[in-house]
Amino acid sequence: MSMPWYSSSELDLVKEQGVIHGSVHAGFYEALFYPLLDTEHSVFQKICLELVAALKGNNKKLFITGHSLGAALTSVFSHVLASLSTEAQASFPSPRDNIKIKVPGVENLFGRIGAVYTFAGPLAGDRDFAAFMVDMYGNGAKRKMFRINSSDIVPKVPPPILGYRHHPLEYFLTYDGFMYNEPQDIELWKLVELILFNRLYWYKLWYNWNKFAPDGANALGKNKAIVRFRRCAWHTVLRLYFWTGGFFTLFLIQGILRYIPDHWPSDYEIKLRVMAKELYDYEATVAGLDRAALPSHLLTRTRPESPKPHTTRAIEE
Repeated sequence: MSMPWYSSSELDLVKEQGVIHGSVHAGFYEALFYPLLDTEHSVFQKICLELVAALKGNNKKLFITGHSLGAALTSVFSHVLASLSTEAQASFPSPRDNIKIKVPGVENLFGRIGAVYTFAGPLAGDRDFAAFMVDMYGNGAKRKMFRINSSDIVPKVPPPILGYRHHPLEYFLTYDGFMYNEPQDIELWKLVELILFNRLYWYKLWYNWNKFAPDGANALGKNKAIVRFRRCAWHTVLRLYFWTGGFFTLFLIQGILRYIPDHWPSDYEIKLRVMAKELYDYEATVAGLDRAALPSHLLTRTRPESPKPHTTRAIEE
């Protein structure tokens, strides 16, 4: 299913069908509703028709996820699903006569969502767009949305000066694989990784070979030595290449390129895999998960409590 390759470069914030609160990134919206002006054959319609058919007559849950551009499309897709839902029609009875998105059963898809996970996603909308996401996905114990970022550069664009805002339903992965979801912890770690970026870069190289190195046979059945080379040696070579800015290119380009390895899907995947394994090993040795006895470094990474409802003012800041 083809989409315009230039969708990420269209930075205008626009009002569009299905986005009943706020404005959305023009390029991301056009990619999801490509081809435009064809409300019956767009990417969004085709996906929704498949989902409605797949969820008919069962109790299955829908989990939506994406990385980078996929994360941005996930945000827009989730926003439109929430906008078209029966829940939104009851909570936000705004005029909908101009919405021409017609998919039989689409109003019920939001209620089937188990969770939405975005990894390293760029900003996709303005303050009102983000506030609506919090209202629909983030309040109370039924939190459904998790925005997972690290110190890579993509979640910082487009710049907020253009009117863009992230919703605050964020988890932050540190360079050594710790995860935080408290706003004060996230802001502290973002500052630490910015100030100490050069020093922490070398720790990342070291962790490639020990803490995050593959152990045992992998799911594809490939030789462990090959996997280790691809995950460790090759990853290290590429990190050093980007560290030098592609072997000493212009300083500005070098400064940007240094952030690219932190954006790789594998950089997120290996940290989450190690974290999941540690939790699995811990649960296997304890009769029931006693959170009072959970080691502090695991408790820090995996706080289960839903955050308090965020206000629009928090998004503005």
